[in-house]
Amino acid sequence: MTEPRCPRGCAAAVNLADSPRWGRFWRCSECGHEWTPRRGEQLTPADAGGDSIRTLRARMGALRKWAATDDRTAATRPARTAFMRRFEAEVDPDGRLEPGERAKRAEFARRAHMTRLAMRSVAARRRRAQGRRQEDSAA
Repeated sequence: MTEPRCPRGCAAAVNLADSPRWGRFWRCSECGHEWTPRRGEQLTPADAGGDSIRTLRARMGALRKWAATDDRTAATRPARTAFMRRFEAEVDPDGRLEPGERAKRAEFARRAHMTRLAMRSVAARRRRAQGRRQEDSAA
């Protein structure tokens, strides 16, 4: 990765700085100009803090969003509506069913989907546990 240059044309080196409010940014050591990295100036994983830091930043952003949201149900309504539309299209692709019947069938399809996810979760946990048992017996 090439070192970024100050957009104002300074020849001095730039430093990576961190702000608890704004995140990572570049600072010119000559003029003090500050800017966020452009797409071509992406931070290296070591500079960015790795996956755990990105995860914590994302969690912090989500928590801030929900702290500032008065009606969480209204904020998530479009996502829930789109999620159920998926199942309605699955059970009635041609739109021939009555709305009440379509909603009932969509709810059953959603429950089947959630059950399928639960089964996959159980299988994954069993594989992980089996792998740990094999590692323990090999050690």
